[in-house]
Parts: sequence; C-alpha cells; structure tokens
Amino acid sequence: MRHTGGGTGKGVKPTAQPPKGYSPADLLDAYALPRNGGAGTTVAIVDAYDNPNAEADLAVYRAQYGLPPCTTAGGCFHKVDQWGGNAYPIADEGWAGEMDLDLDMVSAIAPRARIILVEASTARNADLGTAVHEAVART
Repeated sequence: MRHTGGGTGKGVKPTAQPPKGYSPADLLDAYALPRNGGAGTTVAIVDAYDNPNAEADLAVYRAQYGLPPCTTAGGCFHKVDQWGGNAYPIADEGWAGEMDLDLDMVSAIAPRARIILVEASTARNADLGTAVHEAVART
C-alpha cells in the first residue's frame, strides 16, 4: 500500500488499481472467516509510540478496497494513550508503519468491527503491559 511504512495517509488517495498482494476478500477466504464483518465486536490494537495519521491512513486503506468508513466521528475508530486519555506519546515512523499494518488487517478481516488503538508511551514491557490492560478494559 502506498500509505504504509510511515503514517503518510494525509492527502494520499487510493490507487486506481488495487496494490499487488492479498485483498480483504482473499484473507476472508484463506481463513474461512465469518462474512458478518465483525459486526458487534470490538478489536483493540496495542502498539508503541504515536501515529498521528492513523485515522487518515486507515481511511486510505478502507477506501482502496471499498470497505465502510471507520472514523472517530462515526464511533468506529477510537485512539487513546496507554492510560485511556489523549496525551499521545511521541510519534515514530517505524511504529506508525506497524500501526497502519495492524489497522489495515483488522479492517480487512472485520470491516464492521469497532477499532480501538491504544498507544503505549514506549516499547518497554511495562508500558506495553499498561496499554494491554487499557485495551482489555475497553473491550
């Protein structure tokens, strides 16, 4: 995808032709996943640092594959820090790419699920563990 590997979704548009690789339909078929798209479920993702463009990057992927929008305004996407607030950690391009990949794959296999992204302050076990506890409390 054009937008992975650095959280660059701001202003990026889907390509005319889908990128090479597995599409959401391919993943659903490969894993024999239910076709309800995860309706009524919540998926929490825990990563370290901040991707300030996570929601914009997510919009690019979902538009590319014709998936329904998942936005904060629509109540589908929610991003919090490891304590449940909005004091996000410092941005990190490497982790932003990981977050994009995580968000894209959840979107591919459960496009109707609610997504919560919990950003840990660092990649240290203590911070990631705190973020996991926050994720569990929100699901």
